[in-house]
Amino acid sequence: MAVDTVESREVQKVQKARKNSGLSRTKQLPGTQETKQPGKVRTDTVSITGSAELLQTLEQKLSVLPVVDKTKVESIKKAIASGQYTFNPEKTAEKFMQLESALTPKKLS
Repeated sequence: MAVDTVESREVQKVQKARKNSGLSRTKQLPGTQETKQPGKVRTDTVSITGSAELLQTLEQKLSVLPVVDKTKVESIKKAIASGQYTFNPEKTAEKFMQLESALTPKKLS
């Protein structure tokens, strides 16, 4: 018994659209075998969801961005060196608590 989910219907729509547009990502992979029937090839297929494609695009865009804001680091270094850098431990603790709260998974009730 096949389970028909929204995701499976969406995958089918994408596959049908790719087939009709000639953009199918199906190809014979190394190690796959041709069948004994001429013109037929046994192939493996991979479908990437729209969400996965979006995630992949975002990862590529983020990979070229610098990890550290060098301008901000330099300005803080200068402020520390000149003695003008002020540190508020309460504000820092509050920010750490906000970060911890954002990273802690929420319990489902």
